[in-house]
Amino acid sequence: MNLARAAAAGEPLVPDDPNGCVDAATRALLRETSRIDTTAIAEKVRSRQAWVEEHRRIMAANLKAVFDAGLPVAMGTDAGNPGTLHGPSVYAEMEAMQAAGLPAMEVLVASTRGGSRALFREKEIGTVEAGKLADLVVLRADPTADIANARKIRAVVHGGVTRTLDELRSPAAR
Repeated sequence: MNLARAAAAGEPLVPDDPNGCVDAATRALLRETSRIDTTAIAEKVRSRQAWVEEHRRIMAANLKAVFDAGLPVAMGTDAGNPGTLHGPSVYAEMEAMQAAGLPAMEVLVASTRGGSRALFREKEIGTVEAGKLADLVVLRADPTADIANARKIRAVVHGGVTRTLDELRSPAAR
């Protein structure tokens, strides 16, 4: 549920955080959603829901058309907007790309090589090759079978140091 819908319903926003890595302070702020006076916006949020759904269908069709035309695709999110958290928001974005018709493997490519190309850093990052910088996510399931398996983190290798999922979880989630 996004922030506007949660606020309009008078419910706290629950983060999409399958690995328990969102910190306690952020979780507390999201719980405050239920305390927002939404009288003035509740009906507006409800009335715009059909518009939002139609535009999601259009965006999905456009993404598929761009991909089918062979144009470069890079995965990205609206992280930084209220309720769209840096880190976990990539899961929903990658799943939406797969739902739009991109094969899971191509979603991975858009999320790695596609991102490095968009940043003009393709020679440094984005693929696992000799001489490139590489941080890795080790998963418990195959993301090429279903991109939702990207949620199943086993460990992260960053700067040559391996951290297990338990080490990465926020203290409040442990």
